[in-house]
Amino acid sequence: MNKIFLSFGLLFSFMLMAQDESTVPKNLEDEKVVIVSAYQPQLAKAEKVNIKPSSADIPQTKNDANSEGLQTIQPYDLTPNFIDLELSAPEMRPVALPKKDSRAFLDEDNYNFWLKAGFGNLRTPMLKISTNTGDKLSNGIYGLNVEHISSNAGDAKAFARNDIEFFGEQKNENTRISGKLNYDYDRYHYYGFNKDTFEFESKDIRINYQNIGGEILIDNRFQNLSNFEYAVGGKTNYLFTNLAAKELNVDLNTAIFRRWQNGLKIGGDVELSYTNNTDSLTLENESFENITLSLLPKASYKWQWGRADIGASALLDNDKFYAYPNIFVQLDAIRNVLGFYTGIEKKIQKNNLTNLSADNPFLNHTIDYKNSLIENRYAGVKMNISSYLAFDVRALWEITKKQAFYVNEIDDIFEDDKEFIVIYEPELDAKGVEAELNVFINKLTQLSAKVAYRDFTLQQEQEAWLLPAFSTELKLIVRPIDNLQIISDFFWYGKRFAYNPTKEIAVTRNPIFDVNVSANYTLTENIGVFLNANNLTLNKYQRFLYYPSYGLNFVGGITARF
Repeated sequence: MNKIFLSFGLLFSFMLMAQDESTVPKNLEDEKVVIVSAYQPQLAKAEKVNIKPSSADIPQTKNDANSEGLQTIQPYDLTPNFIDLELSAPEMRPVALPKKDSRAFLDEDNYNFWLKAGFGNLRTPMLKISTNTGDKLSNGIYGLNVEHISSNAGDAKAFARNDIEFFGEQKNENTRISGKLNYDYDRYHYYGFNKDTFEFESKDIRINYQNIGGEILIDNRFQNLSNFEYAVGGKTNYLFTNLAAKELNVDLNTAIFRRWQNGLKIGGDVELSYTNNTDSLTLENESFENITLSLLPKASYKWQWGRADIGASALLDNDKFYAYPNIFVQLDAIRNVLGFYTGIEKKIQKNNLTNLSADNPFLNHTIDYKNSLIENRYAGVKMNISSYLAFDVRALWEITKKQAFYVNEIDDIFEDDKEFIVIYEPELDAKGVEAELNVFINKLTQLSAKVAYRDFTLQQEQEAWLLPAFSTELKLIVRPIDNLQIISDFFWYGKRFAYNPTKEIAVTRNPIFDVNVSANYTLTENIGVFLNANNLTLNKYQRFLYYPSYGLNFVGGITARF
C-alpha cells in the first residue's frame, strides 16, 4: 500500500507544475477514453534492448511541431503495456490539447524524405528511411518506410528486426481509400547458449518470424458533412517461421452509423476474424481453424451535460455464442470540467501464434491455442483542472475466462527451460484502480503519468504468472535550450511471479525499475543528431524467466529530413 500512496502522491505533486494559463490551445477536439486492462502479459519498454526507431522521432512536416523539431505529446501518450479497450469519446476532453491531424502529410510544407541512422554500444546498427509523395498529389499520398535494428552483443542474445512497408491514401469529395503492404523479418536467439561452443549450428538456437501483410480501408469518416458514416476494411497477414509453423489470418470489419442533429446516433460494427494455423512439427492436431464473429449494434446520444452509448455484444467463438450488454454513460457535473462515467463491455481476444509471438517470441510447438473472453466493468471520474491539466481515476473489475500465461517448458534438445508453453487460467478476476494525469505546461514542457494497481484472484493457477499487480509510468518532454529536446520515460512494475517447471515452484522476479532518456538536437532545420540511452538505473530484471534484460545500452546518430 505504501507504493500506491507514494505513486499517487507523485502524481498529485506534478499537478502543481501547471501554472501558466496565459495561452489557451486552439482547435480543441474530443479525445477517446482508453480503459487499460491487465490481461496481455506485455510490459512496455521491457525488451532486452528497447531502441527501435519510430517515425514519430522525426517530424514528417514542418508544421508537425515547429520547424525546430519539437514533438507534441498527445493525451494519454504513455505506451499501454496491456490491452487497449477503446470506448467512444465522451463530450469532455481528457485534456485540452491541440489534436494533431493524421493527414498532416498533405500540408504544403511537407518533408518528402526523412532518415534516422545510428549505432550503439552493443554492436547495434539502427536505420529508418521514409519517403512519400507529399503534396505532389492533391488528393492522396503514397510512400515507403524501411526500418532495421539489430544487436550482436554475444552469448546468443543477438536479435534483429526488419520492416518494410508500402502505404497509400487516395480520397475524393466523399470517400477515402487507404491501405498498406508490409513485410517483417524478426530474428531472436534463445538466451544462454554461446554460439561458438554450442554443439549444434547457430540456426538451432534461434527462431525467425517472417510476416507478409496487407490492409485496406474505405470510409468517409475524414469529413462530417454527411449524416451517414461508414467504414469497410480488411487486413490479412501470413506468418511463417523457421520451425515449420505457418499461420494465415484474415480480418474483415464493417461499420455504419446514422446521425441526427439532436445528438442521436444509431448503427453498429461487424467484425469477422479467421485464423488457419499449421505446424508440421506438432505430433497432434497438426492444423486448426479458428473463426470469431462480433456483432456490435449501438445507439448513442449526446446532450449538453453528458453522453450515453447503449449497445450489445453478440459474439460467436467457433461453436459458442455469447451475448452481453455494452454500455457507456457519462454525466458532467461541471461541463468540460468535471464528469463521472461508468460502463460494461465484453469482447473476444484471439490467442493465435501472431498475437502470442508478438509478446513472447520464444514459444515452442506444443501450444494449445484458445481464445480469451474478456469482461470489463469500470467507473471513474474525469477532471479538466485547467486548460493545461487533466486527471482521470477509475475503479476496475475485469474478468477473463481462459487467460493465457507463459510458462517455461523443459525441452529435450536444449536440456533446459528456454522455451515457453501457453497455459490457460479458467477465470482470472482482477479488481483494481487506475489514475492518469496529463500536464501541458506549454509547448516546451509536457508530462503524462499513470498509476495502476490490481488484485488478482485465480481459480486454478497459484499466481498470475508474469503479471505485475502494481505499475507506474511517467513520460516527460522538456526543451531546456533552443534546438534541444529531451524525452524521459520512467517505468516501475512491481514484483511478478514465474513458474519454475524444474523445481515445480513459483519464483519471484525482481521489480522492473527502468529509466530511458532520448535527446534530439537540431543543427539546422534539416539536419540533427540524437542519442537514446536505456536502463540508466542498471536494474537487472527478467521480462521472462531466464531472459534477462540488457544493462545500460545506447544508440546515437544523425537525423535528416528534406
